[in-house]
Amino acid sequence: GSFQISLYAYNQQGCVSDTMVKTVTVHPYPKLVMGPNLVVLEFGMIPIKPKYVYGTDLSYLWTPATDLSSDTAMIPICKPQKDITYQLTLTGIGNCSVSDTIFVKVLLAPLVPNAFSPNGDGINDEFIVNNLSLLYPNYSIEIYNRYGSVLYKGNINTPNWNGKSTEGLTIGDGLLPTGVYFFIIEFNDGDRKPLQGRVYLSR
Repeated sequence: GSFQISLYAYNQQGCVSDTMVKTVTVHPYPKLVMGPNLVVLEFGMIPIKPKYVYGTDLSYLWTPATDLSSDTAMIPICKPQKDITYQLTLTGIGNCSVSDTIFVKVLLAPLVPNAFSPNGDGINDEFIVNNLSLLYPNYSIEIYNRYGSVLYKGNINTPNWNGKSTEGLTIGDGLLPTGVYFFIIEFNDGDRKPLQGRVYLSR
């Protein structure tokens, strides 16, 4: 806001000088709250948005500028390569400034293999989706053949698929032949959509 002050003076004889009126403008001190930390999947992008910003004629400065679309934008886009803490400094009129930080954690994306070889040699004998149980502990997975029959159902509490049928009618030890099989992964995190794909089983 603003207000006016009046200035005048007396001399020794008690005479009053002319009055000078001056308008004083008070600028608000900037305020900033960054809010909760952010999580982004590896190779992903995410906007960094302050939770609360207050002030007039503000300028923005993000440090470090690493992996940011802009270091002076109010809401830059971040594509981090590793976990990182960003600091935002707001500067208002009169060079009054305030700072706050936000932490961005990078989660490794699930890596789905396109083939595996359950032949008992101890190498690549199971269908393993790296980082799946770490990132999505509530996940579930189903394996199908080309006719749409479910061959395997799994989650964090079951063994990885080893190329055997564990669902429905199985013959002998359930050993499945070489070929292409299909999977559906439900992440069950309330956000990410199911992932569908295929995997080649080689013996």
